[in-house]
Amino acid sequence: MKAVRTILAGLCIALIAGNVAAITTPTHSWTFDATAGDPANNQGSVFYNNGQFDVGPGGQPVVNLGQIGWGAHQVDLATGAAVRTIRTNDQVQNRAQSLGMPPMGSKGAPIRLGSDVYGVGNDHGGFYKFDAATWSTGSLEGSAPVGPNVFTLTVTENGFLAGGVESAATNGTVFATNFSAGFSGGTGGQDFIRAVTLVDNGATINVGGLAWFNNMIGPNVAERTAYRFRGISHDGNHFYTGSDNGAGDWVIFALDEATGADTEVARFTPTGTDFFLGGTPRLFGVDVYDNQLYVVGADGRLYTAPMTSPTSADVGMLQEFDLQADIEAIPGGESALFGVSVTQGPGGGTERIAVISGQREGENGVRSAFAFTFDQPGGGGGITPEAVTNNGAVTAGLGSSTLTVSALPPAPVTTYANLGDFQAATTSLSLEDFEGPDVSGGPTTWDADLNNAVAAGPFAAGDIAAGITVGFTTENPFGDDFELFEQSAGDNALRSTDLTGMQAFEVDFDPAVDALSILLSTDGQSAEAAISLFGVDDTTSLGDALMVSVPGTGETFFGLTSDELIGRLVITPLIQLTGTRLSIDNIRFGVAADQPGGPGGAGIPEPATGLLAAIGVFAALGRRRNSARMKD
Repeated sequence: MKAVRTILAGLCIALIAGNVAAITTPTHSWTFDATAGDPANNQGSVFYNNGQFDVGPGGQPVVNLGQIGWGAHQVDLATGAAVRTIRTNDQVQNRAQSLGMPPMGSKGAPIRLGSDVYGVGNDHGGFYKFDAATWSTGSLEGSAPVGPNVFTLTVTENGFLAGGVESAATNGTVFATNFSAGFSGGTGGQDFIRAVTLVDNGATINVGGLAWFNNMIGPNVAERTAYRFRGISHDGNHFYTGSDNGAGDWVIFALDEATGADTEVARFTPTGTDFFLGGTPRLFGVDVYDNQLYVVGADGRLYTAPMTSPTSADVGMLQEFDLQADIEAIPGGESALFGVSVTQGPGGGTERIAVISGQREGENGVRSAFAFTFDQPGGGGGITPEAVTNNGAVTAGLGSSTLTVSALPPAPVTTYANLGDFQAATTSLSLEDFEGPDVSGGPTTWDADLNNAVAAGPFAAGDIAAGITVGFTTENPFGDDFELFEQSAGDNALRSTDLTGMQAFEVDFDPAVDALSILLSTDGQSAEAAISLFGVDDTTSLGDALMVSVPGTGETFFGLTSDELIGRLVITPLIQLTGTRLSIDNIRFGVAADQPGGPGGAGIPEPATGLLAAIGVFAALGRRRNSARMKD
């Protein structure tokens, strides 16, 4: 009989959407052995499963699981039988492999979204995708070692890639991800969550932009360096994750899906010891389903508590279930638990099933997932699927969101590939070229936005052209944002200090403009940039993003005139190789006297052939002003 430890406050009943009593003791239902029947699959553990439920080819409810160094599995939710599998580590390459690092596999659970499944790689990997209907290796995308269809979130550390996407969850608009490895010293960087958008044109996949970046999770500054966020899940309007805090406690957080703002949901002390390391166990998986929080870690226990709101759990009603008694009865012995996904059980009603991934018999043991069923008295009597692959979405309503098309119309602009044609169509524009400060002796960095009214970095008040503010949509968590450097003798340019290359430039125009141009360049590697335009309110999108190819040498001219006034411009780098940064220079802007329909309207040349066709960026980047930032 498994050990059950329950700490109940008051009358053992919490008031959340009615009276909700403690859950019943979980009963072992099935075990899935990822290595069964395939001697070649002595690969890594089944790891973060993130609540990715789906519908199998026969219409049966299934759960999607990821296995390190191997690929993805689909398992019948009622029986634990293997339904489909796809081996990705042979077919899918990434930058890590080009440096001799481990193959990709799928450390996080594959995420079904529309007609595709998005896999999450190993410690040094990124996203890839395959066809949801066939799970065929022939449909895998992400085969080019450094191509644009491989999405990684990595940084360069001592000449090698450090970090990558271990776990991800989606709300259908952004993918929230953790980092598997650190930055300086190999430890920093594991304590933040970022959310990105993806661009998918039906043939390739790429990062569309950074939606938000939370590197200051939790109110306790001293604890932050100890955080190591692992599994991520999504429910309602929040992403959920957690970490041990280095002082014996587990801390769980909810992150607002739109902004990344965090709230501490629960804090408690686990009673078990780490199966592999001894001492305080590591926290690996967090899930929320039907107003109930579920947490697992390396001590082989399931912890659960009722949610009093989407951002708060009642730890006074914390229950702890030692699952080792059942797991030890399975050949292989004890297990650390790496992920948990909960949904309605096969019996319907208030029955629940928790699919918990783990690894038995030491580092080289059996790679497994276990299912336990239990009852949640007072819980919802049925599943109400959300729009995408959130917990409980196991009906045909799944997949109603897709990344393959954008609802935005083409931007109402005419583009120009060279300064001569642009100037022939416009007159009386202002210019900001970032000249004045002498940086011939080396770059200078700072953190404040640039505008005409105030001093910032090497610029005095009045140095920047009136009518423009230059900043970033997110902050660099590791230091200053801006770097002014000498691109060539006497020619300054501006770039981010963030070596991940992910910060998006934000340019505000006041008053709004209908003509603008800019020079784009990189520091050695080719890249692309997504140009997003917004109206006079700075939030209304003016259409699909415009994609600009930026070679690794020289400067690329991009100019446009618009049928509508532009209040804000966002330039999102689509970086293919870590360490590459996008630079900007010579911003021309204003109301064009010679624009078509205006006074003296000149003929407009054909749109620039040097630009890629406009393609859909799935979601516009959220606006976050530097003045609103909080830094430690």
